[in-house]
Amino acid sequence: MLRLGVGRALRSFCHSPLLVEACCSSGQLRPLTPSLQPGHPQSGHVRPCSSTAAGQGEESPPPAPLQAAAEPQQPPVVKSLSTLLKMANQEPLHHGTAHLILVNLAQLKREGKVSVADYMTEPGFLRVLASMEEGKTQKMEVMAAIACIKAMGELEVGMDHLAVKSLENTLTWASRNCPIKDLVMMLSFCIGRRQTENQKILFSEVCKALERRWVEIKDGKV
Repeated sequence: MLRLGVGRALRSFCHSPLLVEACCSSGQLRPLTPSLQPGHPQSGHVRPCSSTAAGQGEESPPPAPLQAAAEPQQPPVVKSLSTLLKMANQEPLHHGTAHLILVNLAQLKREGKVSVADYMTEPGFLRVLASMEEGKTQKMEVMAAIACIKAMGELEVGMDHLAVKSLENTLTWASRNCPIKDLVMMLSFCIGRRQTENQKILFSEVCKALERRWVEIKDGKV
């Protein structure tokens, strides 16, 4: 009799509109929503709570990956004679800027956009050559010095010009302690330039340096 009474009480409670469901996350009781009450058309569908869904393998979508900020791009050099001459008026004129001016000006000449008469007597161009004088290019990289000498050759600056000799002296001193790869580049550069006394000295010093450091080349340390 006792079991029969308990069963009737439970059936009565389950069909009551006051039926409550346990919240899986907090453990608190709340009234059952109308859609889950007995007799409602959607009573057969029970919406699981969030913790139950998570336990069944339903995961929240991963957060969107953070996008790296775009690196600022350096403005391209406007390769025009007026712009390059304006750059030459910077104070002080660093040898890196002078290198940039010479290389770009040589390209303009190759493209037929300027002639020797357009720049040879310009104060800005003369200032660039003066920045390459003795003692001002000691810290210049080997490849930059080679590029400047090549550019001045294309710009028809004489091989006996003080700027050219200064850069050749810079390479001569650099040959004594520069990396092997730079030494090889110097040899490739000066092997066909043995006309002036300065060029002969540079070639000789490069050959001596290579002989002294032949072990590095033989061991593949180039």
